[in-house]
Amino acid sequence: MADEEKPQVGKDLVTLDEASRYLAQSGVGDNDWSGLPVPVPGLSLVLEPRYKHKALAEFRWKECYDEQGNRSEIPEEALPQPSEFKRVNSWWNTKYQATINIFHDNQGRARAAVQMEDRLSFTLRTLEAAAVWPIEAEEKAQKK
Repeated sequence: MADEEKPQVGKDLVTLDEASRYLAQSGVGDNDWSGLPVPVPGLSLVLEPRYKHKALAEFRWKECYDEQGNRSEIPEEALPQPSEFKRVNSWWNTKYQATINIFHDNQGRARAAVQMEDRLSFTLRTLEAAAVWPIEAEEKAQKK
């Protein structure tokens, strides 16, 4: 039985950074005020509800490859239990370093929940997302 040839990064596979650059340079998101985001494995996209590509928020990678071309399946997250509450708004509060969530139930009553996160987790998630940020975009943002 012949060994299956492994895909190679740069030849058969592209990195998240390369995919992001391609989307930015190809003009796919030219008519979008925010471009076209690239989902990062393990992180959820948080998109503005009116964004025309909001379906990307539901996208999940099913597999990934390491630098040697070895394929790994990404386990799917368990679906949350149905709830009578629906999140209608959320925002980051810099002063308290927390995410504030507002929920409505079936009767329209509101409920608030505070989601605390330690700085290390927040920083690590930011670094994971940095895999798809072109460095030129970051430099441009810093200059502005």
